[in-house]
Amino acid sequence: MLIAFGIVLLTVLIAYYVSQSQKEILHQILKGQAERTKVKLINSTTDLMGDLKAMSDRWVNDGGTSEKNWRSDAKNFIARVDGVNGVWWIDDKFECHWIESGAVNTEPLCQQLMVDSDTVLRLINARENQAAEISKIYEHSAV
Repeated sequence: MLIAFGIVLLTVLIAYYVSQSQKEILHQILKGQAERTKVKLINSTTDLMGDLKAMSDRWVNDGGTSEKNWRSDAKNFIARVDGVNGVWWIDDKFECHWIESGAVNTEPLCQQLMVDSDTVLRLINARENQAAEISKIYEHSAV
């Protein structure tokens, strides 16, 4: 009986050791995967923000951009980025000018957001930080 108890105890200890080893290995795998995902997201975001910055720099350096070129840049950006369905050009007076979107008739939504104090504040902060403002998702119906 003492031998049986010893065998059961040894089996439990081995099972515990194997379980802990598996947890540690899984933790290391997940930690490595999380770090790789973080790096991919940062690099992807940096690339995408670079595209928007290039549009902005072209505007500043050339004293404006033709509507045709701006719309082409915006369409290319939308096509490259999953989850982005529109790019709006909003001037320093918070007026919506050009809108490139896969959705129908988004100009009323843009105009409505330009009178929302939270939206305007985010745009002011983006301008001061020379950054793009990426909005939350807005649901709207075609007018």
